[in-house]
Amino acid sequence: MENIKETSGSTGSEFRSAGFWIRFLAIVADGVLLVPVYLLLSFLPLPADAIKILGKVIPGFLYFAYVVWATGKWGQTLGKKLVGIKVVKMNGDRVTYGKAVERFLASIISAIIFNIGFIMAAFTKHKRALHDKMVDTHVIYTTPLTLGRVFGVIFGTGLVYVFFFAMYTAVLIKSPRLRAQINDGISNPKIQDGLNQLHLISL
Repeated sequence: MENIKETSGSTGSEFRSAGFWIRFLAIVADGVLLVPVYLLLSFLPLPADAIKILGKVIPGFLYFAYVVWATGKWGQTLGKKLVGIKVVKMNGDRVTYGKAVERFLASIISAIIFNIGFIMAAFTKHKRALHDKMVDTHVIYTTPLTLGRVFGVIFGTGLVYVFFFAMYTAVLIKSPRLRAQINDGISNPKIQDGLNQLHLISL
């Protein structure tokens, strides 16, 4: 279904497609904004084995719920909103919650084929990723792209990351027990690899 009319603006039924790099910046912003949620797992008063299990299950479930809810409600996650892009159907209609679920699940396929499905957004017509093609969606600009917006998002998310990293480090310094628990649980490299794969899915 190829009925999107490409223009330099985004009015009426005419849209400007959002490419790979701006979508990548959106997911980086989402990842940083979700850092506090992931860090909260480290502070739960639970045994290290329980933290390991929760570290594998909860982040993935929360990320799925966050992406589906935000996409179904607004057509965009917070990261996409910051950079001025959103997901729509190919006819320009808003994405439903059902379509958001379909897109999330389809994006897993884009991820497991060495992320080639995501990279396709840099080369295909209307800059659509594989999962966009599978579920008939399209990522468009809601506001004009400017260097100021791009640098603002990079700078802002960088500050947020530094702030939470500093706070997290300060807490760990004051709590050797918590530091040992985290090193044995949520900081497991396999868990971190899983989180990195999940972050890509909202592209």
